[in-house]
Amino acid sequence: MTNYVSFLKKIGLAFGIYTFCRLIFYAFNFNLFQGSFPFDAFFFGIRFDYVAISYFFLPFIFLSILPTPFNENKFYKFIVKLFFHIGNTFGIILNLIDVGYYPFSLRRSTADLFQFLSTGNDFGNMLPTYVKYYWFLFFILIGLIVISEIFYRKFKNQTTPK
Repeated sequence: MTNYVSFLKKIGLAFGIYTFCRLIFYAFNFNLFQGSFPFDAFFFGIRFDYVAISYFFLPFIFLSILPTPFNENKFYKFIVKLFFHIGNTFGIILNLIDVGYYPFSLRRSTADLFQFLSTGNDFGNMLPTYVKYYWFLFFILIGLIVISEIFYRKFKNQTTPK
């Protein structure tokens, strides 16, 4: 049972990180929104996060809820943790890319962004400009990864006494 509580805390951590990324997105693009704070965007964003976390964290979710006799094995725990951080980092990167992408397209990035990046040489030309104006996002990325690791360790599975 404690493994499932730990699992839910870790998934909750992912939702918290994604919500914080949405706050960062809004803070850097607030002048592009009309009116007051878009609470509905945050509400509907949680639904989007649910789907994104389901995809990005699928290996982590599967390995975390799979009842196996080696759940307490150190290597198994390392693999589960690795899948958590891979999904988390990928999601954070995509959210932070939107901070700079949104002012140009007035849309969040979707699959069409990847199609745009894969065709032509625009990505190679645009990357230095993006790094020049949004270099600080790299430090936000590192900070969010470190915070994720700190809380992941705090939420570690506690074995039940035998």
